Amino acid sequence: MKKLPIVLLFVLAFVVAFYIFQFGPLAPVGYLEGKVTIGPFMPVEPSNSSSAPPEVYLSRYLKLKPVLGSDIRLSLNASGYFIGTLRAGHYTVTLTNCTFLGCRNLPLNTEIRAGEVTHLDIDIDTGIR
Repeated sequence: MKKLPIVLLFVLAFVVAFYIFQFGPLAPVGYLEGKVTIGPFMPVEPSNSSSAPPEVYLSRYLKLKPVLGSDIRLSLNASGYFIGTLRAGHYTVTLTNCTFLGCRNLPLNTEIRAGEVTHLDIDIDTGIR
């Protein structure tokens, strides 16, 4: 009977250690960086005019859904670039407020590996011709 409390204590210690190393401050992390490109915005837009208005990017963000846990948001800067530190694992990536023709290609799946930088570029075609 004295072995039961020892076994329970061992199981509890294992569960706590697993949680700390998988979900806590000691969880392995990786990095996600890239650029969202949305365009064109005018019919017959010249090829050298690839810049979208800043509000096109600033009004949206990437939403990453991990296999376990809560959604994560990554902001876009005025040019569409993003970078973030994430726990290692698999994520489903979508772009919020995406109503353009090219949004049909979303969501995307990506893997973040511990200690590595994952590069992800997302090109959204507005369908304007």
